[in-house]
Amino acid sequence: MGHAFEKRKVHLRAVDGEGNIIGGLVGAHLQGWFYVKLLAVAPEARGSGIGARLLARAEVIARDEGSAGIYLDTFEFQAPRFYKREGYREIGRLPKIGAAPQRIWFAKEFNDTGSMT
Repeated sequence: MGHAFEKRKVHLRAVDGEGNIIGGLVGAHLQGWFYVKLLAVAPEARGSGIGARLLARAEVIARDEGSAGIYLDTFEFQAPRFYKREGYREIGRLPKIGAAPQRIWFAKEFNDTGSMT
């Protein structure tokens, strides 16, 4: 008998002082890892630390659930520098084909001492 591919989905959101959604993260626990399916911040809120706070919250949730770490993907024109700055390392790429942008995968593994590498 097989196991459920996704143990639990996670939806996080960031709101401004008026209750408007200005960012969000969607992820899921997948086979011992936490996968960030989507991380988005409204254009007017970018650079304010919201994306980093959402990602940090996902890391706490992943650790609390016993995940080995977090992985995600982005396109070359989106946020690779952001993920590197947040401690993620590149683990793979799909080459650029024609006009299609290059897709890049990142991961952050949790080590045995309770801190993230």
